[in-house]
Amino acid sequence: MDDKVIIPWDRVAALLARAGRRQTWLAKQLNISSNVVVNWKSRGAVPAGRAPSVARAFGVTVEELTAAELGPPKMSQAGVRLVQRLGELDRSGLLTKQAEATLMAFFDLVESAASGAQNKGRT
Repeated sequence: MDDKVIIPWDRVAALLARAGRRQTWLAKQLNISSNVVVNWKSRGAVPAGRAPSVARAFGVTVEELTAAELGPPKMSQAGVRLVQRLGELDRSGLLTKQAEATLMAFFDLVESAASGAQNKGRT
């Protein structure tokens, strides 16, 4: 990746909103201080070297992260609602890490099955 390429904070903010998450969640996912994320926000950009880990946290590619426009989510509307609800539960303190991991594994299984069904209908 070109070292001069940066990730605009607006893109990260949009991905956080889409996932129903907060900056502290991103910091935890990247194993960094929440102050680092706050600094990115105040500077208006995330360093390019962080692109792979930020993309991984949001389940997008680096190309999607740095693209001119953020495409639609690659999950069903039900999936979007589930992720938003998980964010709400996480913020309320009612969601344990184990429960979140179990629910996300179930979600991945459902999304995979839905994707397979869509692809089967195209052939």
